[in-house]
Amino acid sequence: MRILKTGDVFRGNNHADMINRAIGTHFSAYMKSSVDLSLFGNDDVIAWFVFMDGTVHGTEENYVWQNILSTDGNCIREYSVGRSQEKVISKRQKEGFLPFRLAFQLDPYCTGDRYCCKFVGAFCFSAFLREDLTAIEYKKASDVFKLGEKGESNKRLDGRELFIPHMPKYDYPIKNMGFSGDVYLLLKEAKYTCAGELLEIGFESGERLIKIIQDKLYEVFGKTVENAKEELSRITTDRGWELFNEVLMENGEPFYLQKTGDSLCIAKRESGGSTEIFLDTEKGTIFVGDGKSGDWKEFSFDPFDAESFLACAEKAAIEADGHLATSGMICRGDIFNARTNAELLNILLKKNMKGYMKCIYWLTDTYALLMHTFDWITAAGWLNRELEDGTVVEQYVGTRAKKFESHNGLPDDKFRALFEKDKDAGRFIFKGVYKLSGESTPDRRVWIMVSNKTNLHDF
Repeated sequence: MRILKTGDVFRGNNHADMINRAIGTHFSAYMKSSVDLSLFGNDDVIAWFVFMDGTVHGTEENYVWQNILSTDGNCIREYSVGRSQEKVISKRQKEGFLPFRLAFQLDPYCTGDRYCCKFVGAFCFSAFLREDLTAIEYKKASDVFKLGEKGESNKRLDGRELFIPHMPKYDYPIKNMGFSGDVYLLLKEAKYTCAGELLEIGFESGERLIKIIQDKLYEVFGKTVENAKEELSRITTDRGWELFNEVLMENGEPFYLQKTGDSLCIAKRESGGSTEIFLDTEKGTIFVGDGKSGDWKEFSFDPFDAESFLACAEKAAIEADGHLATSGMICRGDIFNARTNAELLNILLKKNMKGYMKCIYWLTDTYALLMHTFDWITAAGWLNRELEDGTVVEQYVGTRAKKFESHNGLPDDKFRALFEKDKDAGRFIFKGVYKLSGESTPDRRVWIMVSNKTNLHDF
């Protein structure tokens, strides 16, 4: 017997190895997210290995999941978020809803290590969050679970008796569920007496009977009138947009929202450029991107948690700002919150750079992005200044012996999108598009502004 306690962490070399270390299996290969524990003496219980940070994961487009562990660790909400729910519904009709679960959170520290998991407790079914039964809430039953070894069976092991006391509606009588006479007799003959037992059974056939039973299950376990107080805390679409605008105002984002539908807004800058933001409060997702190209970035939140939504909206706003910086025009004075050259390039160009030390980055054969610190002598001996008329002067003030050989001549006369690097504030300020003046010398380069805006592709 092994005893699992909330907070226990297990790491493996792969998915199967991680599961073996966590629950004592001996898989050489295993890809599924759940393991039946009946062979370990824990009948009707499964071990469940999933991400719980709200990110979306799945094996195919119609079998995709989003799981959210509450901040207090006592509730998990599971949402099927595939384009079609048919496969999920069919699978649950055959297998039942597997209401008793040992929950293991994959990548619990959000480091990208999917072969690390943390035991977060023994959880039991609590409620359906959708009428089609494709979204479920689980509540914690225990922080400790006694798990058997393979083939072990003794009275000291934990099983269904640990979970049922935490399911107040489990024992709701079938006779009170409103079944017709023939369906009631069929269930009674099969020795089913309560609603909780119907959560555990699967059906291989009988589509009409299955639909009748599942409709009644939702009446008992759905988030309906009895749960009205909790339902009032669900974030509506209108409330979601209100909160999103509050985030924009608080952060001083340089764009505004133009609503084009209940769930869709266009983020726009006064200077031009736009991107789309799609809000789905039912599934708890915000999408930022381009509907025409299908290029979306997804952010997830708990539909019942305003703090979770605000954190999600802030990330989505940053992503939208990045889209606008690249898809629309940027204008003199536009500010980009980035501390390093690499961070600026990542924002502007959707890169994923870890570092970039050069001050120049070529966009095309005729156009480069230039990142300068003003009123500061660089390591190479240059002092960069901006004059009142916007002209930029690069003056060499270092010693002649230390001047780089490549700096002895004049640079080419191609265009530069110039960004001032403000190290203290951790930001870059766009100054304009510049071209080398004919008045320049090898020790004094003069750059003349030719445009105060650009989309980084127009010169």
